[in-house]
Amino acid sequence: DAVLARDPEAVGICVAFPEQGVDALRLLRGLRRRRPDLHLCVGGPLITQFAERWLADGWLLEHCDSVCVGDGETAIVELCEALEGRRGLDSVRNLWTRDERGRLRGPEGPPRLERFEELPSPRFESADLRLALTPEPIYPLMLSRGCYWGRC
Repeated sequence: DAVLARDPEAVGICVAFPEQGVDALRLLRGLRRRRPDLHLCVGGPLITQFAERWLADGWLLEHCDSVCVGDGETAIVELCEALEGRRGLDSVRNLWTRDERGRLRGPEGPPRLERFEELPSPRFESADLRLALTPEPIYPLMLSRGCYWGRC
């Protein structure tokens, strides 16, 4: 209710950990049932790590409109531009969707990675973290990424 009260045009859901998977799907299904016009995008580390399984047979896209596989910092901005009609949906980096025939469509090759040192610092003043499904607000801040040894 709190999410829909803001009358969004799109909702993005980040699935970082396995224990979030079921609740993320329940949230997607509930939002789709109540607002079929709402663009739903799902992504995050868990989606990216097991992308083949999440995208297999296109089943995840039965519950959302797009799936971000890989870094999403630039992809979310490009997705908003596409939803505003300023670019094509097929030009959004790391984004998987269905085409007009219902076929799975996504970028060629591995996901594009952001240059970590070029990403802007996060700003939280417009985020109402009371809407997060956590007992206390959590400010997500990534200080590093990947395996230190480059093997994981």
